[in-house]
Amino acid sequence: QPYDFSQRSLGIFSETNKLRTTALDIVMSSWFDRTILFFIGLNSLFLAMTDYEHVDEAGDPTTKGSWQNAMIEGAEPMFTTVFTFECIVKIVAMGFSSNKGSYINDRWNKLDFVVVVTSL
Repeated sequence: QPYDFSQRSLGIFSETNKLRTTALDIVMSSWFDRTILFFIGLNSLFLAMTDYEHVDEAGDPTTKGSWQNAMIEGAEPMFTTVFTFECIVKIVAMGFSSNKGSYINDRWNKLDFVVVVTSL
């Protein structure tokens, strides 16, 4: 195993635990990163499409009269679900913080964790 993941993820999932081995298979597959990158790009595209000509009294984009803002607001739960799934699967696979190769010890995962937690 080329990665230094925790022997027991979250203190409960051993290296042979079925849920953890499934999570590792998902995280280590080439399609996983590509899929997440696709959703990051798509989310960025949606955010770039925000219609600032339709805002509420506080200056926040509103769906009233704007199909772009309505589409973005409708897609937010999908993006939140995908990125939360990514976070949870990686934590189960890698462990949260106990080893050098744990989830939170990677700089990109720290950013990912902050984004996911603040979006919930």
